[in-house]
Amino acid sequence: YYSGIVAEPPKAINKNRYLVFFDDGYASYIPHHDIRVVCNSSPNVIDDIHPNSKDFIKKYLDQYPERPMVKLITGQVVKTEWDGKWWITRVLQVDASLVRLVFDADKRTEWIYRGSTRLGPLFTEMEQQKLRRQQAAEPKKDGASFTRRQTMPTKKKNAPYIEYKRDGADPEATESRETSETPP
Repeated sequence: YYSGIVAEPPKAINKNRYLVFFDDGYASYIPHHDIRVVCNSSPNVIDDIHPNSKDFIKKYLDQYPERPMVKLITGQVVKTEWDGKWWITRVLQVDASLVRLVFDADKRTEWIYRGSTRLGPLFTEMEQQKLRRQQAAEPKKDGASFTRRQTMPTKKKNAPYIEYKRDGADPEATESRETSETPP
């Protein structure tokens, strides 16, 4: 068995499995009979997380139950980060909060959490949010009292986009926002 943190409780949409973020960065759905309770943990669970995953897990727990995730369907093309570079991948399968991708360059496959910034659309959205926060914090020049927010790009046919999921909410009532599908 490997240590990890339960990121999503069992429910109908995930076929009554637990989504677990393992300490090595891997994410997987696990059936109830394969889950074990950790007997000794730190008072602050973040202290037990591997340094490579610590920032992601902390942000996830701070935002939960609302989670930005890339809406993907089988056959879509999405840029995905691996080993510090962006690669073209294709969606093979979507399983609730996970997506199975095949990398065009070497045909290897990988399951990735749809809320990972390794997926180009979410990386781009998070970078744009960071830029907007920085711009909002800058002092206004020349007496300007407001800045106009740029309109969202029109959705390209069959392009991935970001949806903001809230656990326990009706999946049909999920708020969605469109973003560009290519990272900077």
